[in-house]
Amino acid sequence: MYSEEIEEGVRRSVCRARPASYPRPARGVRLITVIACISFFSLGGLVGVTGPAIPSLTVHLGCRDETQLGSAFTCRGAGYLTGAVLASVLDTRCSKGKHLVVVMGSLLAGLATLGIVWTHVFSGFLVLMVLQGLGLGCVDTAANAVVLELWGGSPHVEPLMQAMHACFGIGAVASPAAVGALGYVLAFRLCAIIALLPLFLWAGGLMMVGTGRTGDGEVLWGEGTLPLLRDGAHHSEEGREEESRSSRKERETLPRPFRDREAGLGRPTSVPGAALAHAQAASPKPSIAPPASFPLASLPKSLQAGVSFFLLIYVGIEVGYGGWIATVLLRQGLTQSLRVASYSVSMFWGAITLGRLLAIPLATCLPPVPSLLLQLGLSTLGAICLLTFAFQTLWTAAGASVVFGLGLSSIFPTMMLLPEALGYQVTMWSTSTFLVGACLGEGIIPMGIGWLMGSKGFGTGSFAWAMAAACLALWVLAGCFFSRWRVRAWTGCPPGRGGGEGGEQARIGEDAETVPGPA
Repeated sequence: MYSEEIEEGVRRSVCRARPASYPRPARGVRLITVIACISFFSLGGLVGVTGPAIPSLTVHLGCRDETQLGSAFTCRGAGYLTGAVLASVLDTRCSKGKHLVVVMGSLLAGLATLGIVWTHVFSGFLVLMVLQGLGLGCVDTAANAVVLELWGGSPHVEPLMQAMHACFGIGAVASPAAVGALGYVLAFRLCAIIALLPLFLWAGGLMMVGTGRTGDGEVLWGEGTLPLLRDGAHHSEEGREEESRSSRKERETLPRPFRDREAGLGRPTSVPGAALAHAQAASPKPSIAPPASFPLASLPKSLQAGVSFFLLIYVGIEVGYGGWIATVLLRQGLTQSLRVASYSVSMFWGAITLGRLLAIPLATCLPPVPSLLLQLGLSTLGAICLLTFAFQTLWTAAGASVVFGLGLSSIFPTMMLLPEALGYQVTMWSTSTFLVGACLGEGIIPMGIGWLMGSKGFGTGSFAWAMAAACLALWVLAGCFFSRWRVRAWTGCPPGRGGGEGGEQARIGEDAETVPGPA
C-alpha cells in the first residue's frame, strides 16, 4: 500500500505541474506541430528554388553573369539574421504564442517571393530577398523553439524534430524540380502559395474554436497550449510563474516522503531509486534527456557559441552547394540544359530528405553524438568524391551529390537536439542564437563561393575545395567541441555531475552550472 502511494507520487512528480484550470491541450499541440511542419516545407521550397533559378534570373534581371547574383544570398542571409533575432523579441512581447510568429514569418516570405517574379530591377530584387530572409528567419527560429517547447523531454521530441526537418528537405526537393518542369516563374508562385498555407490553418483553427476552446474543453490556442505538456524539460516564463503559485498545492498532494521537499520545477529534488526505476519502466521509452529529478541547467555560453559556429559552417555549405551546383555543372560543360541542371539540384536536396526520413526511426535508437559523427564521416566521403572524380561525367557528379547530401542530411536537427541531450535547457533566446550562426553562414559562405568561382585564379574548381575545407572545419570544431563535453555526451551525466562511481560532482567547463546531488 505504501509502495503504491510512493509510485503514484513519483509519476506525478516527474511530470510538470499543470494547473487545474488548464485542460489537456492535445489537439492544439497537434495542430501547432502541423503548422510548424508545413512552414518548414515552405522554408525548404523557398531555399531550394533560388539556386536552379539563378541562370534564368540572370537574364530576367539583366545581370552580367551568374556570379553577380551571389549578393542575393548575402541579402537573404542578412534578412534571415534579423528575423532570427526578431523572433526572439516577438516571443517576449507577443502573448499569442510562438505559432503566431511562425505564421506571420511564412506569410511575409510568401509575399516577398511573389514580388520577386514581378520585379525587373536588381536593387528591388535584393530588397525582396531581404524581406524573404526576414520571414524565413522567423519561421526557422520559432518553429524549432515551439517543437522543443511542446515536446521536449518526451520520447517524441527527436523523431518529431527530424520529421519537421524532413519536411524542409521535401520542399527543397520539390522546388528545383518545379523550376525544371514548370519554369522559374510558376515555381516561385507555387512556393509562395504554399507559404500562405500556415495562415489559413491558423485562421481555420480560430474559426473552429471561437473563444479558444474546443467542444470537449481542450485549449487550442493561448498561454495554456505552449508550455511543455510532457516531462517539463522546457518551460516558458509563464509556465514557471504559474508553477511557483501552484507548487505548494502540488506538494500537499504528494505522499509523506516527498511532502516536505522543495518542488523545484513541479518535482522533488530527489526520488528513491527503486521507485523511480519502477515508474519509468511503465513508460514506453525514456526521453533522450537524462531522466533527472532536478531542474535543467542553463545553457553555458561556450556550448551555445560552439553550436552557433558549427551551424554557421554547416548551413553555409548546405545552401552554397544547393545554390551553385547547377551553375557549376553548366560551366563545367557536363550539361547544356537548364532543366537537367535543375534536376541535379533536386537530387542533392532529395538525398538530404532521404537522410532525414531515415533519421526519424534511427533517432529512437541512435543518440545524437554517434549520429553526428556518422553524418560527418559520410559528408567527408562526399567531399572526397567531389575532389577526385565527381565532375568527370554527369552521373558521377550526381552520385557525389547524393553521398554529400546524405552526409549533411540530419546534422542540423541533431545539433538542435544536442544541448537537451546533454541536460541543458533550450530557450527561445538560445534557439535564436543558434539561428544567428546559421544565418551568418547562409549569407557569407555562398557569397564567398560565388566570389571564388568568378575569380580568374580559382574558377569553378574552387567549388569542390570549398566543400572539402568546410568539412574539415566541421571535424576540427567537433573535435574541440566533444573534447570538452564528451563525458556528458556519451554517459548522459546530469549537469554538474561526473560519470564515475559515487556520482561525485565534476565541473565540466569553466562556465558549466553545478547542480547539487540528492540529499
